[in-house]
Amino acid sequence: MGGACQRVCRNCGCTHSRKGHRHCWPCEKQRKPTQPNSTTLRTEQQLTHNVTELMRTFPPHSHHRAPLVHHLSRGLDSATAANLLHCSPSYVRQCKRKNYSGADLLQDKYARDVKRQKTQPAV
Repeated sequence: MGGACQRVCRNCGCTHSRKGHRHCWPCEKQRKPTQPNSTTLRTEQQLTHNVTELMRTFPPHSHHRAPLVHHLSRGLDSATAANLLHCSPSYVRQCKRKNYSGADLLQDKYARDVKRQKTQPAV
């Protein structure tokens, strides 16, 4: 039969021809679950830390806060997002409901929905 040496899997008892292995391929896949790359995990942890610190330093009434909460909380429940983004869960839900697709965080100096008070020119 081609000289293939058959081995017995230690887990399920089936025969396999994987030289130098104690388990068949299906049992080997179940034995070693895929784990994320440690570099990727460290990068995600660092990014999470950086975002948390950035949101902590924002003033409470900054007009940049709501669009950032809206986009950064996507895919998270409101309690987790509130903990990471230093705000209340109700504020996260409020930001998720609003549409911030038109917000230009890089160029807006003032919030769009705020009416600024005009001062009289000096005479």
